Amino acid sequence: MDVLSRHQGHEARMHDLQEERLRKQEEKAAKEAAAEERRRMIEAERTARLHEMQERRKLRHAKIEQQQQEKEKERQDAAREKARDREQRLSALSAAQQANMEELQKKIQQKQTESARRHTEILEQIKERAFELSVLRYSSNHDDIPKLLPYDRKKMCLVCGVTISSEVHLMSHLRGVKHQNAVREKAGKDVMNTQEMELYNLRNIVDAPPDRETAEVAIDKERQRNLKKKRLKKMRQRMVTRGSEYESSQATKIHQSAETPNKNKIVKLTKDLHKYLHAQGTGPWSTTRVAALDRCLLELTRILERK
Repeated sequence: MDVLSRHQGHEARMHDLQEERLRKQEEKAAKEAAAEERRRMIEAERTARLHEMQERRKLRHAKIEQQQQEKEKERQDAAREKARDREQRLSALSAAQQANMEELQKKIQQKQTESARRHTEILEQIKERAFELSVLRYSSNHDDIPKLLPYDRKKMCLVCGVTISSEVHLMSHLRGVKHQNAVREKAGKDVMNTQEMELYNLRNIVDAPPDRETAEVAIDKERQRNLKKKRLKKMRQRMVTRGSEYESSQATKIHQSAETPNKNKIVKLTKDLHKYLHAQGTGPWSTTRVAALDRCLLELTRILERK
């Protein structure tokens, strides 16, 4: 009974200890759960605060960036305005300088034109005075030697209707018997002294009109063309005559040497010569045709020289 009672007391104590342990474990678990809940709440609050801080930081950075962009925009606007003002000032200055330069160039051009005009007038006066002196000098029996240079503008004798191209021509015309007789006949005087002849020549030797110079140039060109045609005609006649003589003198030799190695070449050259002879046409030959004829004759001459 004592043992049983002790055993039962021991079991009761063990049961109490077990319950005490369970109670402590439950309390500990409850404490840990409460602590975990507090930690979770604290973490949530901390996360919320961090998120709020980040949002405030983002807002602050965005505000700062917006302010910087506005300041940069204002700075760029101010710089553009300043550059535009500077460009306008430079444009106005450049326009003023250009206007001054154009005005200066215009004045310089006017001065140069005026100077050139005065220079031309002076030269014309000098030439006119020199021509008058030449007329006066060659109207009398002065022994001055005339210049060989032609006149810039040809002169014309109203009495004889002759165009004068140089001082040599002027002297020969004024001292010619034909001109002096025409002057006396037109003046109605059989005898004229030197002073009257000089004054009459001064009044009647004038600048030739441009159309007269053009007509004389055309006549001279036509005369040159006629002379050239005559020379070409004579040259063709000489070529034909000499060709006939050469053919008659060389007919026998060509016939005897018909079996030479150059037979085909001689025949071809002969045909070419006949073609050039019978197709002369009118007018001067072209340079290529003359060169071809020259080449053909040289080839034939080389072959004949080798016999």
